[in-house]
Amino acid sequence: MLLDILGPEIVRQPISNLVATSQGTNPDQGEIIPSPAEDDVHYEYYEGEWNNLPNFDSLTPVITGRLPEISLVPATRDDFYALRFTTQIELPATGAYTFYLKSDDGSELMVNGQTVVNHDGLHNARATKSGTVNLAVGVHGIVVTFFEKTGSDSLLVQVEGPQVARQALSNLVSSSQVPVNPVVPVDPVEPVAPADSSVFYEYFEGDWNLLPDFNALTPVATGQQAGFSLAPATRDERYGFRFTTRIDLPSAGEYTFYLKSDDGSKIKVNGQTVVDNDGLHGARLTKSGSVSLGAGLHDVEVMFFEKTGRNSLLVEFEGPQTARQALSNFATLQQAPVASAPIVDPLPLVPNLLANGQFDDQKTGWIDCASDLYSSVEPGVQTTGNVLKIENAGCLFQEFPVTAGNQYQFQCVARVEGTQFSSITYQISDVSFNQLIADELVVDGTAFQSYTSTITAPASGVTGVVTFYSEDTMRVANCTVEAL
Repeated sequence: MLLDILGPEIVRQPISNLVATSQGTNPDQGEIIPSPAEDDVHYEYYEGEWNNLPNFDSLTPVITGRLPEISLVPATRDDFYALRFTTQIELPATGAYTFYLKSDDGSELMVNGQTVVNHDGLHNARATKSGTVNLAVGVHGIVVTFFEKTGSDSLLVQVEGPQVARQALSNLVSSSQVPVNPVVPVDPVEPVAPADSSVFYEYFEGDWNLLPDFNALTPVATGQQAGFSLAPATRDERYGFRFTTRIDLPSAGEYTFYLKSDDGSKIKVNGQTVVDNDGLHGARLTKSGSVSLGAGLHDVEVMFFEKTGRNSLLVEFEGPQTARQALSNFATLQQAPVASAPIVDPLPLVPNLLANGQFDDQKTGWIDCASDLYSSVEPGVQTTGNVLKIENAGCLFQEFPVTAGNQYQFQCVARVEGTQFSSITYQISDVSFNQLIADELVVDGTAFQSYTSTITAPASGVTGVVTFYSEDTMRVANCTVEAL
């Protein structure tokens, strides 16, 4: 993608050359001399398949972060992805500024919420599109969106105008900005060290696929600590925490809270859910939510659970006078502690009837329907544990015992890369392996999503079977079968 700008006293150049971070002026020519930008471009990275730019507000980013420039570097794949960049540029003079976009595939540039260059659709990077807008001296909000379907991918964003030769837009990025909704810059509050025991925790043990109702459970242990740490856990899997504290905010305004966890988590502020990152997933996904809060004390509740595999929890926030940082930096002891409870025996674990559903032992426990050439195991990137890869008419299955009349719930995460048929079949058979009841789950998403099914074993049912089949490329992970 290429974004350029042209205007009075400005040679056509990448718009990023006008970024305001640490820039100087040539007194002889009166033009901006670009200086290296800091990490002042906020990005949101998405995965999916589109023919036009999607509605990013309706999507959840795979990952977010900051960059020194508008770049496709955060992409973790070559095809089927999109990025939204948000930043501010500081202009040296009032006048007409021209912005340029060159991209493969589609892109769009907005200034102060107004579309200036629309280069959407499926196309290569040969064409450059531009748009001109009159802007006053000072800071202006910029949003650049981009998507890539298949083939080559590129993005170039440029600008030119009064005292600004055509250059990369990133060169004019202002270091004083707030991602997504830029506001007047303020002096940030320095992070403070959390009190040694400002967060109260309740530790639980049990086996869940979603956050449980902690009010209905008895904690194994309770205590106080400095932050939202998982250190009190006495096991690596099948446990949960509820953390409660208060934060002391320096001023009124909109605050954004961030959650990154493996597995599920949730944040409540003053009893209201602000971020919901529930479910079984790895820690690559960061979710966020914003809420308007007054200055002073606010109640915060953070919930977390871990099923199997890796485990982690990161809780952050940012707002007026508050740079993005650990939420526990603003925790205070000004609250009543959670009532302690006696230590009790942990809840019994529900066994997973499906062997090696994390594929930690490669394909041990699984049987190839056809050939070993068409299935393999690879390290997980967006999932917990390893991932089973099935391609080119590959097929794997596994049997597990059932009892007539019992309910059995199957769950797995899966995604496909191509357009050919891929499916997961969940069935119960009799002693002769005749199918009695089955549920075929068609896998049709390019991003990992959960596939679940619950079946009651018929009177003559003795064997359950899970079968993975793909005529293209399908990946599956985190598979379980549990008796309800």
